Amino acid sequence: MLFGLLALPISYEYYAPYRTRPYLPPYPSFVIAGVIEGIAVNVIDGDTITVLDSNKVQHRVRIAGIDAPEKNQPFGNASRKRLGESVARKEVRVEFEKHDRYGRIDGKVLVNPPDCPTCG
Repeated sequence: MLFGLLALPISYEYYAPYRTRPYLPPYPSFVIAGVIEGIAVNVIDGDTITVLDSNKVQHRVRIAGIDAPEKNQPFGNASRKRLGESVARKEVRVEFEKHDRYGRIDGKVLVNPPDCPTCG
């Protein structure tokens, strides 16, 4: 009986470490860590653009919250074309929290409407 009680915590941690989950405190769904304002100069694929800021620095931005097909996948070109119609050569504001594993900025992209230059 004593052996079973002592072995339970050791065996649980040894054989099933994937069952223990770290505690994550509640936090807002999107916390702004940085803002980039500039012009969308290139559309890479259906969810990635290049933004040129006022200092002439290019930033590769992945739009958070969407999953678009890559260029070589079905409907990849259609997705890229539709994103290009929405943001290409327009002033954008990127609010981001982090970078993804490829070094791209992962954030929300906001486009200023052409009829309201002071919006945003």
